[in-house]
This record gives sequence, C-alpha cells and structure tokens, in this order.
Amino acid sequence: MGALISCFFSDDTSSDSTDGRNTDVEPKPGDLIEFDRGYFKHWGVYVGHGKINHLVVTERGSDSSGVTFPGKTGIVKEEPLENVAGTSDWKVNNNQDKTYKPRPVNDILQEAKKWVGKHVEYDIKNNNCEHHATYLRYGKRVSTQVQNVQLAALGTVGFLGSVSLAASAATPNRPSSH
Repeated sequence: MGALISCFFSDDTSSDSTDGRNTDVEPKPGDLIEFDRGYFKHWGVYVGHGKINHLVVTERGSDSSGVTFPGKTGIVKEEPLENVAGTSDWKVNNNQDKTYKPRPVNDILQEAKKWVGKHVEYDIKNNNCEHHATYLRYGKRVSTQVQNVQLAALGTVGFLGSVSLAASAATPNRPSSH
C-alpha cells in the first residue's frame, strides 16, 4: 500500500524531462490520462494544448517513527503533460466508459477549470488523484486502485481464514485431562 500512496506525490516523481512515452493514442480533451509510476498509477484529465488537470498532495504528515504519509491537503493543478509524465510512460485510459457515461467534453473542461488552484481535502481512499480525474470525466469519484487494494486485502483475509480453518480441522482432538 505504501507504493499506492506515492501516487499522490506527483512532485516527487515528475521532472522537466520529456522522456515519458505515450503508449496508446493521442489524447483528446476530456480523456483520462494514466501515468505509470511502477507499482502505482497517477491520474489526470487532458484539457488540451498539451496540459492536464490533476490532484497532487501539498501537505504531508509523519508518525512518531518519522515515516511520512499523505497529508490532508491537496491542490488541483493544470500542468504540461510532459512535466507530469517525467520519464514515466503514460496513456489514455478511459477504462470506466463501459460502466459510466462520460460527461460532455465542454462540461468536463469547464469543471476542470473551476478546480485549478483549489486546495481540497485529500483522502487516499475517497479523494485521491484518480477520484479527482474520474469525477471530472464521469461526475463520480471512482478509484480502481483503491478498489483493487481493498479486494486484495479481502482475498488475503479470506485465504488466511481458510488456512486457519484447514489447520484446525487437521489437528486431532485430544481428550481433556481431568
């Protein structure tokens, strides 16, 4: 989960390099852009003229051991796609079009413009970069990364529970010593 958290620190992973490669089709205004950061993805919405609108964390916290984690504040930025991509591959990924109807492009762009420069509450499970991007495109906050982590966690709990039950069933009953 630590790698997923890093998705929201785009300032840590972007650079002025233009080595990032588009691995799909050229974006059109309103398209979701997925940046491959290795173990996680960063998301934004293409707004035209080579720029994307995306949510980044501006404040970090730390626990008593000094481990940093996302803060509670984010800011919506409009920046050149190349700067956000840095050396990361990126692609158009309107993956939720099968599930949700995209809003009209003009509505997406007007809404995106309203958000630029706004400080927003940040929450990894409910308001991260992917939630922001899908909200602009579909009017719904959806994060497949969060859903996948939650499903993986449920699968792990289910697996461990099955192992525990199997171990209990395999243990012979012993007579009580009275």
